[in-house]
Amino acid sequence: MSSKSISAPAPEGVRQVVYNDISAIMGPEGPRRQNLSGFDPIYADFVDYIIRCTHIIWDERAVGLIDTHYTHNSVVFTPYHTAYSREEIVASTLRSMAGYADRHGFGNEVIWSGDDKTGFYSSHRVTSVCRNTGWTEFGPPTHRKLSWVTVADCMVFENRIYKEWIVRDYLAIVLQLGLNPREVGASMAAKKAAKGETLPDYGDIDRLRGQLPAPEAWTGPETDDPVAAMVCQFLHDVWNRRRFDRIAQIYAPHAVTHVPPMRSIIGREAYCGYAITLLAMMTNAGLHIHHVCSVPGTGGERLVAVRWTLDGHHDGPGRLGEPTGKRLSLWGISHFRVGGGQILEHWMVADELSLYVQLAMPA
Repeated sequence: MSSKSISAPAPEGVRQVVYNDISAIMGPEGPRRQNLSGFDPIYADFVDYIIRCTHIIWDERAVGLIDTHYTHNSVVFTPYHTAYSREEIVASTLRSMAGYADRHGFGNEVIWSGDDKTGFYSSHRVTSVCRNTGWTEFGPPTHRKLSWVTVADCMVFENRIYKEWIVRDYLAIVLQLGLNPREVGASMAAKKAAKGETLPDYGDIDRLRGQLPAPEAWTGPETDDPVAAMVCQFLHDVWNRRRFDRIAQIYAPHAVTHVPPMRSIIGREAYCGYAITLLAMMTNAGLHIHHVCSVPGTGGERLVAVRWTLDGHHDGPGRLGEPTGKRLSLWGISHFRVGGGQILEHWMVADELSLYVQLAMPA
């Protein structure tokens, strides 16, 4: 599949996004609204495919549907582990269902690109609600009520997912379970270390160019959507160039930013403070954008999805504790709602628990 994100209009009648339209998405099977060569006939368009198969697998508990919706050698990336087979995906799904037996997922948005000839790319944001009624990787059941946000980016061809990136707000889960994230991180790190895993520290952070400052212009995955390019340039300015003054130019005055662990902050100053606080703990950190795609929203708005990593050395004090000098990598996927040339809402889904795991890993 090409790395370029094409934002050309979809065929007439193709839904671009979920956005409070879940009842229509999950309605009775209807006529096909988009060319989906090789896809099961139940799916009307690509958004329907993402929402419907996720619902059937997780909410209707049809785990066996994974056999027909993932390739046998599909690769799934998370901050903790990379799965290289469909059987590993089935096993992970069973363990999650055992720990959260009454889990229900609510599809919030699907931001996508591609077609049935070259393959599709989707960025699907889901809010999960459940109780911890069984054993999980964090221990015995607590019977506490939980809610968290996950974004899954998938590459799909002819009804089968062959590559997926999953970012989940695990810090929110751990805190709602009543656990200490530092202790949980140490326990998870000990298990990884027992398998011989270590924390890598290689090369320079990809932000500066030798002795030169960060370049003014963002360069990365291609996009023909000027709104998506504006969002990527904004992220580059803030997180790589440290131009926090750009927030006042691009963020709407009352923009809402959703950040881990499951909290919402309002306004430009709040987002500026969050960014500075995070960078103060990793002062050489650089943001690398891996993928971007976009679709039309409502009322002339655009919805943009950006998958990224933030890499830097832990050299400053903060909520992560005293500086350790270790190189850390934070995985994230952001969804933006943009209108009138400004960011109106930003879902920044990142796995901050993974930072505690990395801090406890042997270097």
